[in-house]
Amino acid sequence: MRLSSAFPIVIALMTAMLQPGPVSGSGEDPGESQPERSNCTATWREIAFEVEAGTWWSFATGAPHQDSFALTDGCRYDRATPSNTPLVLPPTESLPWTATAGGRLVLITNLSPEAGEVTLTTDVDAGSNVSISFHFEILRPPTPPPTPVPSMGLPAVTALGALAAAILLIRIRSPWAKSSPT
Repeated sequence: MRLSSAFPIVIALMTAMLQPGPVSGSGEDPGESQPERSNCTATWREIAFEVEAGTWWSFATGAPHQDSFALTDGCRYDRATPSNTPLVLPPTESLPWTATAGGRLVLITNLSPEAGEVTLTTDVDAGSNVSISFHFEILRPPTPPPTPVPSMGLPAVTALGALAAAILLIRIRSPWAKSSPT
């Protein structure tokens, strides 16, 4: 088992705490609207192969083990466009941020808010279950999956062309056509 460095997340926390003035989303500016926050749990069941410490675990794609990945039911995290729901650190009372991997607690060391990914401090053995609870802001609602367009048996361009031709035939009369009495 290897132990990866926890310095990147510690440095990020210290840098944020030492910034002067109100912190974005801190509630110190009464005119500032704060995005809604939510949380979910990502689970990988009986992973197929060992994952080394420092590998990115994605809440959007399920990498490194997409086939065994799931989010909690009703999770509002936007897997299609993770930047709509960027990751944030857990509340202070939940720090240090940990995951459960193979039945033991493991520190989370790196965070990629826009990509929706984290890294763990230790290797995870094949056959292990991994569970990570994560927090995020809801900047825009999740992107809905595309709605399939029903097929009329013709390619859309051909069908639209036929419709346009029919409209033109109805609207254009030949100059030799008799006008009907009204």
